[in-house]
Amino acid sequence: MKYILIIFIVSLSLFQCADRIELNSRKLGKLLATVDSSSIYDSTLIEQHPFLRGSNDFMKVNYVNKWVSRELILKKMYSDEFHKKAKIKKRLLKMQEDFLITAYMTELLEDDRIPKDDLLEYYNTNLSEFSIPENEYKYQLVYFDNREHSKKVYTYLRERNKFDFNALKNSLSRLIIQKEIVGKFTSEKNIESKKIKEILSALKVGSFSWPMKYEDNYIIVKLLDKRVKGDPYPFIEVEGKIMLKEYSKHEQKKYHSIVDSMKTYSDVKVYINGEIDE
Repeated sequence: MKYILIIFIVSLSLFQCADRIELNSRKLGKLLATVDSSSIYDSTLIEQHPFLRGSNDFMKVNYVNKWVSRELILKKMYSDEFHKKAKIKKRLLKMQEDFLITAYMTELLEDDRIPKDDLLEYYNTNLSEFSIPENEYKYQLVYFDNREHSKKVYTYLRERNKFDFNALKNSLSRLIIQKEIVGKFTSEKNIESKKIKEILSALKVGSFSWPMKYEDNYIIVKLLDKRVKGDPYPFIEVEGKIMLKEYSKHEQKKYHSIVDSMKTYSDVKVYINGEIDE
């Protein structure tokens, strides 16, 4: 009975081991190449070169061959004990220290963000840097196929004293409106039509124009919003730009602050002042 139990346990372990091997194989994906005991799988190649995800073997073979070359060179290098040479060990140590310093400071600075108050201060101090170069308009433009349709809509809007096309579409035939454009802010110089420029410059924000002939259609224009040349862009629209511009300086300041704080735990003496001798 004892031996039967032992055999059962060993068999179970072998089955579990086989399951783990099969599972690991599925996770690793297709075996692409081997050099002695070293292997490279599809998942490893994708991890090293993410842009190869979904590529066929033709695209991958060059990178697999590079991996083979690397493994062969490494094997020969270690067999020649090249890495044990004194000058190589010294350079390796220096490279390792440089890498660790960079990784360590990057981690310390990783979540460091510029306070919003500092960004606002920069914005308010440098408003001219964010001035709007040309008048900008945000407008709604509706096309009609004939004058009668446009006048009918204009009368409807005037009676209700608002420019609500959602309500308009529910109340009048949708066939009346040929096309509707609701634009984002557009610089005056980017509006090709001189007529639309003239209409927009004459409107107050929230008001709409009398139906006008435009090319082969009739149009009604509503001025949704306007930005005047020389005014600053809103802070929310330039916050990211300020962040990018100031982050490098902020990061350097924080870097030096961290290093200076480290000096309190060490005895530091610098015997040169950086001045040029007379």
